[in-house]
This record gives sequence, C-alpha cells and structure tokens, in this order.
Amino acid sequence: MKDKNSQDAADSGWNPWPEQDRRALPAHSTESISGLEQSFRQRMEHLIGISATESAFHRIQESWQQFTGLLAMHCSPQEIKDDRLVVYVAESVYAQELQLHSRQILKSIEKTLGISLKGIQIRRNAYRK
Repeated sequence: MKDKNSQDAADSGWNPWPEQDRRALPAHSTESISGLEQSFRQRMEHLIGISATESAFHRIQESWQQFTGLLAMHCSPQEIKDDRLVVYVAESVYAQELQLHSRQILKSIEKTLGISLKGIQIRRNAYRK
C-alpha cells in the first residue's frame, strides 16, 4: 500500500527523488559555466574600467600559490610589464628557485588561466612575509 505523499508525487508526474529526475536539467548546455563566468567577468571589468592586463595580473595573483607551491611564501607577483610577469623575491636563493621553475609556472598559468606570457622577470626585494 502506497502512502499519500508517494501517490501525489506519482500523480503529478514528478519523481520524488530529485537526483534521478533528469527533466530539471537541460539536455545539453550551449555554453560552459567557465565561459559564462569569463564573459561576465569581462563585462564587469569593462564597466568598472579595468584593463585586460590588470585583469590578467589579478587572476594570476589570486592563484599564485597554486602555480608556485611553497615558493609563494617567498615571492610575490607585482605587475605584468611588456608581456612579462614581474615577481619580487626576498632572497637570491628563492630567485634561483623561481628561475628554475619559471617555464613550468608559465605553462601552468597559460593552461589554467589562458594567459600567455613571454617570461618572468625576477627582482630582489627586501620584504619578508
């Protein structure tokens, strides 16, 4: 014997298990979520007056630790100048480490964010985090 709630759900044509009901989802999406997010971000930046270079720099800055790992504690991106990412490091040891991994970091930035840079320009700075 079925209870009243399951009978009402069956009568309405709605599956009581939402994770199994595929009618709520579109058959295929015309655009990916990341594409919509990027489009929205570009429109908002245009309205606010943020340039494409500034936008690219801020996206790199947000994901810096993802690209550099523990090295992020000793270096910091400062700007994009002439299609090169300017990075300040605390000590020469970290500058050398950053130089060794620069190709991998640039490839990761391009793959993840779609930002193509010519290289990394490393500058020594006396700051410490």
